[in-house]
Amino acid sequence: FRCLREVEIDLIPGCNVIFGANGSGKTSLLEAIHFLPTGKSFRAARAQSVIRHTSRQSTVFGVVSHDGMSSSIGMSRSRDGTRVLRVNGEEVHAQSVVARLLPVQVLGPRTVELILAGPDTRRKFLNFGVFHVKPLFQESWVGAERCLRHRNRLLRTESRDIAEYRAWETQLARFSHQVDEMRCVHVAEVDAELQRLLSATGFGQGISVSYQKGWDETEADGELSAILELERQRDIEKGFTGSGHHRAELKIRVEGYSAADTLSRGELKLVSWLLTIAQTVVMRRHGNKATAFLVDDVQAELDSAHLSSVCHLL
Repeated sequence: FRCLREVEIDLIPGCNVIFGANGSGKTSLLEAIHFLPTGKSFRAARAQSVIRHTSRQSTVFGVVSHDGMSSSIGMSRSRDGTRVLRVNGEEVHAQSVVARLLPVQVLGPRTVELILAGPDTRRKFLNFGVFHVKPLFQESWVGAERCLRHRNRLLRTESRDIAEYRAWETQLARFSHQVDEMRCVHVAEVDAELQRLLSATGFGQGISVSYQKGWDETEADGELSAILELERQRDIEKGFTGSGHHRAELKIRVEGYSAADTLSRGELKLVSWLLTIAQTVVMRRHGNKATAFLVDDVQAELDSAHLSSVCHLL
């Protein structure tokens, strides 16, 4: 796994500090832990990038314990893209099974992308939290994504089958409304917790997070199925669906202005980290398993007071 050839490490409950020289593999170790429940790298877009240049595959094993119950997890990725995932020796195909066993959050140099990157990054962050606190979210999300794919296929083929459009639009609207409702509740809880953390760190500059639906509520009384019908011809011309759960946004503002355009680099790091911690507190409050924070380069861009506050919160 990257520069780590064969490593075995026993971690203790609570805080584990990994230290060593530059290039010794500290971040790679964190990346391996992240790779176990997600199958992805938090440093690169391609999962195969974690494989050593001289190897055909990377494999990570781990034992996760919660409330006296232990589960063994194994994840392997090959250069040809093949993925093998096992839980307690049995092969599983759904990554969500492992994601529930080991929730992980990364706090590192790239966490600021939560504010600086595009809406898709914030939707993924939002979906992560809702997935862990709302048991029905995955079913609604999978249903919404399936309906979206089918409607987009019809749009790209410029189908004129009105009955088929209406069938998929009705289901897409139903699932999108379910996803939307769960997201909205979660964001309100996360924002309330964020305000508490901001106050605790003495950093209160009118920062807030809010949820924006993926469709125009002023159109067709906010009923998505009617909006999809009204926008159908426009969507056919563009080749994709312009309204729905996939267009929602998590807005992060400072006194009503975009946080990305207002905060300094150090402030961006502090707020993005506090937002991540706030979401995890909400998840834990709902009875979710304890989240593993993977903290990298904690001291960079934080002054001593805010560094101390963040470490205390963690």
